[in-house]
Amino acid sequence: MKFIDRQCFRQMVRSITWRGRCGALHLFQRDPVLGNHSNIFILGIHVAHGDLQIDTLSDIAFLLRHRPCGSHVLVAGDRNIDQLPSLAIDPFSDHPGRDQHHQAERVLVQSLLDRFHLSLFVPEVVCSTPGGPFDDACRASPITRIPVGEAASYCSPSLLDYAAASENLVTESRIHWHGVPADHALVTFSISPVRTMMRNTKTTWKCRDEDQCISWVQANAPTQLVDLASFLS
Repeated sequence: MKFIDRQCFRQMVRSITWRGRCGALHLFQRDPVLGNHSNIFILGIHVAHGDLQIDTLSDIAFLLRHRPCGSHVLVAGDRNIDQLPSLAIDPFSDHPGRDQHHQAERVLVQSLLDRFHLSLFVPEVVCSTPGGPFDDACRASPITRIPVGEAASYCSPSLLDYAAASENLVTESRIHWHGVPADHALVTFSISPVRTMMRNTKTTWKCRDEDQCISWVQANAPTQLVDLASFLS
C-alpha cells in the first residue's frame, strides 16, 4: 500500500504513519490571513480475512485514537466486509440466508464508527461497468468487487470498498470499472475543503478595568478585600 499525492499538496503532508495493514496520512495547512486551517487525517486500509480481521480493526482504532487534535477523518479502502446485503437495492437479496452474510462483521464496523463518531459512505455514482455476466447488477447497485474465473459460477459480487468519514467531509463518491486490472473497481471519494478557525488559548489573565474588578471581588469573594493588590497577592 502507498499514498500518491499531487505535487501541489506536498507541502500539506505533515506525517505518514503505518500500523499493520493500515496507513495514515495527515494533511495540514494554516491560513495566516483568515486564521483558519485545513486539518485532515486520511486512513488507507486493507482489512484482513478471518481471525486476523479483528487485528486490522484494532489497528484502525489505534490510529484514530492517536489522530491529530481537531482533524477531520476519512477512512477508505478494501474492508473485506460486504455491505451489499444490508442495502435495499441488493440485486441478490433473494438468495437464501443473504441477510446473514457478513452480518457479524458489519456489526463490528458499525461499533467502530459509533465509537469515533464517523458515518458510513457507500459509493453513490457508477461511472462505468465491468461488462460480462454481472454488468447489469453493477449498473444498478454499488458493487465494487466481482468474482472472476470459475468463482463467477458460485460467488456473488459484493460491496467491499467504501468509506467512513467525519460529518460534512465527503461530498461525492464514484465507482469506475473501466480499465481496472483486477477484480475490484476503482472507488473515488471527493472531500470538501473543511476549515476550522484557530483560536489561541489564553495563558494569562489581564485586568482591563480595575474598578469593576475590585467591585466584583468585594461582592463575590469569601473574605473582604480592599484593593486589587490584595487580590493579586
